[in-house]
Amino acid sequence: MKATCSLLLFFVLTLHVQAQEEKHLPGTERLLDSATSGRFFLLEATTVPPDVLILRRLSPSGFIVRYRDEVPNSKKTIPKLRPVNDLWKLSPDLLADYPGITRGSQDLELILKTTSATELKSLEQEGKLRILRTNSAWSIFVVKMNPSQLPELLKSPAIEQVTRYRKARTERELTGFDLSANKLNAAHFWFPELSGRNQVISIKESKPDTADIDFQGRWLPSINAAPEMETHATNMATIAAGGGNTYYTGKGAAWGAGIRSADFAELMPDATSLLRSQGVTVQNHSYGVGIENFYGLDAAAYDQQLNEDTSLVHIFSAGNRGTETSTDGPYAGIPGWANLTGSFKMSKNSLVVGAMDSLQQVVALSSRGPAHDGRIKPELIAFGEDGSSGAAALVSGTTLLLQELYQRKHSKPAPSALLRAVLVTSTDEVNAPGPDFQSGYGALNAAKAIELLQTDQYLLAGITENAVLRFSIQVPEQTATCKITLAWNDPAATANSFPALVNDLDLRVVDPNGNTILPWVLDHRTAALSSNQTATRGRDSLNNLEQISITLPTAGTYTIEVRATALSTPQQTFAIAWQLDSLDHFRITYPTKADILIPGNQHRIRWETTSNETGSLFYRTYDAEWKLISSVIEPARTNFPWRVPDSLPWVQFRFVFPNKELISDTITVSNETRMVTGFNCADSFLLYWAPVPRAIGYRVFRLGENYMEGFTTTTDTILIQSKQNNSFTHFSVAPLFENEKEGRRSYAFAYENQFTQCYIQNFLADPDGPGSAKLQLELGTTYQVASIRFQKKTNTGFETIDSITVSNNRLITTTAIATDGLNLYRAIVRLRNGTEYYTDWLPVYQFSTNDFFVFPSPARKGNLLTILSKDPEAAILILYDMTGRPLLKKQLSTTTESIPTSHLTSGVYIYIITRDGIKEKTGRIIIQ
Repeated sequence: MKATCSLLLFFVLTLHVQAQEEKHLPGTERLLDSATSGRFFLLEATTVPPDVLILRRLSPSGFIVRYRDEVPNSKKTIPKLRPVNDLWKLSPDLLADYPGITRGSQDLELILKTTSATELKSLEQEGKLRILRTNSAWSIFVVKMNPSQLPELLKSPAIEQVTRYRKARTERELTGFDLSANKLNAAHFWFPELSGRNQVISIKESKPDTADIDFQGRWLPSINAAPEMETHATNMATIAAGGGNTYYTGKGAAWGAGIRSADFAELMPDATSLLRSQGVTVQNHSYGVGIENFYGLDAAAYDQQLNEDTSLVHIFSAGNRGTETSTDGPYAGIPGWANLTGSFKMSKNSLVVGAMDSLQQVVALSSRGPAHDGRIKPELIAFGEDGSSGAAALVSGTTLLLQELYQRKHSKPAPSALLRAVLVTSTDEVNAPGPDFQSGYGALNAAKAIELLQTDQYLLAGITENAVLRFSIQVPEQTATCKITLAWNDPAATANSFPALVNDLDLRVVDPNGNTILPWVLDHRTAALSSNQTATRGRDSLNNLEQISITLPTAGTYTIEVRATALSTPQQTFAIAWQLDSLDHFRITYPTKADILIPGNQHRIRWETTSNETGSLFYRTYDAEWKLISSVIEPARTNFPWRVPDSLPWVQFRFVFPNKELISDTITVSNETRMVTGFNCADSFLLYWAPVPRAIGYRVFRLGENYMEGFTTTTDTILIQSKQNNSFTHFSVAPLFENEKEGRRSYAFAYENQFTQCYIQNFLADPDGPGSAKLQLELGTTYQVASIRFQKKTNTGFETIDSITVSNNRLITTTAIATDGLNLYRAIVRLRNGTEYYTDWLPVYQFSTNDFFVFPSPARKGNLLTILSKDPEAAILILYDMTGRPLLKKQLSTTTESIPTSHLTSGVYIYIITRDGIKEKTGRIIIQ
C-alpha cells in the first residue's frame, strides 16, 4: 500500500509541473472540436505513448498529437485524448484574432511551415496566395494572401504552422532584467577575470534554444534534456550564463560558463552520478507546481543529494503566487503568506530566491514564506520584476562566479554550505535589520559576495555532538556593520517531517565586553505573520542558516561560538562567513567605466554607502563646469534616476559630502546603430549601418568560437566581405569616439537571414486600376547601382517600359500599361560595371472589358489551358468539339484555373461559360 501511495503522489506532482510564467497557452479550449475528422488530438498526460507524434506543446502536460500511422479503431487506452480542429496550427497572436482576422480588407503576409512545397506552389497557381520568399532549408515560405483564404489554408494537410510575417532578428533580445540592481555589472568590471569559466550550470526545465548565439561554443549536450525547446528556458540560461553576443541585454551573470539542460518533467533530482559526470555544480530551478506546504519526497531527495555531493548547489525560484492564499498545510487561509510553489522548495540545503524590483522592493507576485515548518524562505531576493524565475537565474549565475573564484584559490570545488553562507552574508538589507519572510536575509549583492570570498572572510569546520567550537575575528574601529552567518548541509529528514531540521547547531557571538548576541529569529506562528514583522534575537532550532548582525559594533575581538545541540550523525561540517562594512564606505556601482549610457534615456545611478550624511550629486562633460543633479542625496538612499542629456558624448559624476567627495570614472554616452544586409551575392555580401553622431570610426564584430570579436575598424558605414574562405555569419558594429572610447554595439544579426538577395530585396507587381499595374522594387542597397529597368513580357519577347537612374532611394516605383488578361513584369538591376541582376516574372491580371479569359490559342497539345475569372462564383465552363458534342465541364472556383489538353486531338473547339444558366462568354480554342 505504501508503494501505491508514493506512486500516486509522484503522478500528481508530475502532472502539474509548469514554468513560473504560465500554465498553458491562452485559447486552448478553442482548439477542442468533437465534430472534426479525428486526425489531430489534444492529449493531456504526463507521458506520451510511442504511437503518437507530438505536433505542438500547449503546456507541460498538454499536447497536440496525431498517430504516427493510421488512427486505431479504439483510443480507449489513452485517457483524455480529445479531437481538435485545425486552429492549433496558428500562432497565439493569430489565434487570438481568429476568426476576425479572416474578414480583414488588407492582404495578410504570413510565414508558413509546410511539408510540401509542391502543394504550396499549386495553391499559388490557383490564385489562393502569392509566394514572396522561400527558405528551402527549413521548408519556410513567406506568402501574401487574402484573409478569407486562411480557413481553407489551415485545412491543407501539408501546412504545419502559420504565423504572421515580421522583420527577422537573430533572436528575441532580453530587455527585462537589470544586472546593475544586484551589482553584477560592477562585479564584471571589478573582477574581469571571473566569468564562470570551467563551471557548468544545468537549467532544469524545457531545453533552451541550443542554437542561440549567446550560448555559442558553451552549450553542452545533455542526455537528460527535455525533447522540446521553450523560450522560458532560453531566457533563464541567458540571464544565468548568456554571452552577450546578440546584444548587451543578453549578457548573463556567468557569461563564460558551460550550459546543460535537464527535463523538469521529473520533479525528483537528477541522479547525482549523472550531474557529477556532466560537471554540473549549479542547477537552476525556475518553475513551480502550485502552492504546496509540506516537506515532500522531492525535498528530502534534494537534501540527500546535497549531502552526497557537497559542492553542488540547487537554486529554486520562490514562485509567482505572492498575493494568493494557501488552501492547505499549517498556514492555510492566511492571505499572502506561505505560498511557495512546490514542496521541493521546502528542502533545507538549497536556496530559494524571491523577486525584487529595481529599487530592491519585493514585488507583489513574489511568493513568500515561511516554509511549512516556519523556516525562513526565501533566503534572499534578486531582480525579477516579471517574476522570481529570472531572480533565481541571477543568483545561479552569481554562484558560478563564486565557484570559479574558490576553485582558482584552492584547486578544489567550493562547499555548497559555504556558498550559501557567503551569498546571504553579503546581501543588502532591504527592510528592518535581520531576515523576514518576504526578502529573506536581503538582496543579492554579487560584488560584495565575491569580495567576501576573495578576502577569505570565512572558515570551514566540523563538530561532534554536544561540542562547542570557538573562533575569533577582529572588528576594527569605525565599523558600521558586522554580519556573521552559519550554514550547514543538514541530513535529509523523513518525508513529511515537521519540523524538517535533523542536526541542530546553534550560533552565538560574544563581544569584547562579554555580551552574548544570539541569531535573528522570526515568529512563525500563524497569528504573528504580517508585512511589518521584525526579527528578534533568540535560539534558532528550525533553520540550518543562522545569522547575527551588529550595527556600530564596538572595536575589538569577537568570539564566534558554534554548539552542536543535537546531532543524528557522528559529525556535522559547517561554514561560517562574515562581513565588516566601514563607516566611510562609499562607492559608485552603476555606471562603471564599462557601462554605456544612452542619450535621452533615464538611467538609475547606483551606489553603496554607510554614511549618515546628506550630500549633493553633480555631473559634467569634457572640462565643463559641474552641473547639479540633486542637492539632497539622503543617507538611506542608494540610487537616483537621471535622464541623460542628448548632447553628451561622455559624462562624469561627482558626489559631495560635508567631509569628502567622490568623482566617478569617465562614462561613455552613445546611441547604437543598426546593421543590415545590403546585398548577398554568390561571391560577396555587403553590410551597412546608419552613422552615429560624433563617431570618428566604427569597429565591426563577428561571431567567433564563443563571443563577438572585433576584427576590423573603418571610417565608412559600408563593409563588403568576400565569401571565399569566410565562414562567419553573424556581425555587429559599434561606434568609436575620441580617446578610443567604444560606444554601444548594435544587435548582432545573421546576414543570410534578412531575405536580401543579390541587390534585390523585394519585387511586387499589383493591379493599379483599369488598364494599369503598379511595379515596386526594393533594393538591399544602392551601392554601385547605376539604373533600374522594368520590362513586360510580350508575344515576341519583352519590352522595356521604364528605365530609372538610381540615386540614394532604395524603393523604386513605376506604373505600367496592363492589358486585359495576364500581364507579366520583371525588374533588372544594372551596376556601374555593367553586371545585371534580374527578378522573377510576376503576374498582374486585368479584367477591364472581359470577365473571363481562356488562353493560349493556339495551344500545343499536352499543355494546359488557363482560365482567368474576375468572379468565378457559380461559373461553369463547357468545352465542345465542332459537332457540338460536349467534351468537358468544369465548375470554376478560383481566379486561375487550368484544363489539361493531353486527351484532346488537334483541331478547333468551342467553349461556353455560363453563370446560373445564363451565357457569360463564348469563344474558340485551337489545339495544335
